[in-house]
Amino acid sequence: MDEDVKFEFVKKNLKYLDTHRGAWGGDQYLFRFPNSYGASIIRHRFSYGGLKGLWELMIIKWVDEDKWEMVEGIGVEKKNEKWKVKRMEEKRLGDAVTGFLPDSEVTQILKSIKTNLKGISEVEDGG
Repeated sequence: MDEDVKFEFVKKNLKYLDTHRGAWGGDQYLFRFPNSYGASIIRHRFSYGGLKGLWELMIIKWVDEDKWEMVEGIGVEKKNEKWKVKRMEEKRLGDAVTGFLPDSEVTQILKSIKTNLKGISEVEDGG
């Protein structure tokens, strides 16, 4: 785990880190936040930006203790140099994936998932 902590997004979200494992000769980090959302963050030769040392992030929703799903209709948008999670106009599965991210931008998106998805989940779940 000490090796993982060299990345800013891991340092700032260590208590939410569910899993770290190898993937396609690279790394995958799975985060789980109290709002049941999280992220799968990968970097390997097939990921968007992996060959440039950048990260790919997918917004996920945990459906039980060991199972998560990619979300529909929620994506990320960069405005004024800040990343924000938002509901997309059309529900498309691929909106939840964003690539070519440096460590600092992964940190911003994780913060937005952790703090801004509560309202979205209440609407989706009928609450």
